[in-house]
Amino acid sequence: LAPLFVQVAIQDALTYSAETQMGGPNGRIVAFLLENSRSHPSLNYAAQELVEIRAKLRRSTEITMADVVGLAGAEAIESFGGPRIIVQLGKLDYSVDEQIPIQIYDLFHGQDTIPAFQNAGLTEREVTLLVGAIASMNIVVDTVDSSTENNHTDDDEEPNEMGDPKVDFPSSFGAPSQIYGKQLGKMNESIFGELRKKKQATGIWTDPVVGEWTTRYSKGGFFKDLPEAYSRLVRVGSTGRWEG
Repeated sequence: LAPLFVQVAIQDALTYSAETQMGGPNGRIVAFLLENSRSHPSLNYAAQELVEIRAKLRRSTEITMADVVGLAGAEAIESFGGPRIIVQLGKLDYSVDEQIPIQIYDLFHGQDTIPAFQNAGLTEREVTLLVGAIASMNIVVDTVDSSTENNHTDDDEEPNEMGDPKVDFPSSFGAPSQIYGKQLGKMNESIFGELRKKKQATGIWTDPVVGEWTTRYSKGGFFKDLPEAYSRLVRVGSTGRWEG
């Protein structure tokens, strides 16, 4: 679930156009995913969870879906042993009058992923860091899934409706044990080293500029630069899009 929250945050931000200054991140991605559940079932599941999280938070404080999406991605990264990322609250949700088409990008293999980041005012550096973060988190999930299959007992935690162990998450949304439960594992920068070792890169990793950043982060600095990249993501188009 946590890697999906980061994906939703990215998809929400990529609805923004630096040229027209219209689009997200404004929470509209959640409504879109709920309306198109068959096309994107995994992301739809994450969207449903985000709606539940917002409903719980609104019992004690007012919060926009745009802020929930941004916070969820940041705290999902932290829940996997990643760096703490401060997310400024107060973003406005989308207006029902906005008629901007939304596209869901294949972040790993889509030829339009890098242009989408650039269209939103971001660079290959953010592509490398943010998609690399998801890749690192997915490695943790795959490792845990494999371990669960080999060590399953009747006392193991019951799976959720997606067939995965129920995982919830930290600080802003409650204690880790209340939301993400036990930490599944820790993400790290080894993903960049693994990508460099591959004889034939695929998807976004074939881009020469992304390749340069991949080489750089294989030597360190991933956790240091990831918070800045995520902050840039959730703040694209921020002028005039805040409450107060």
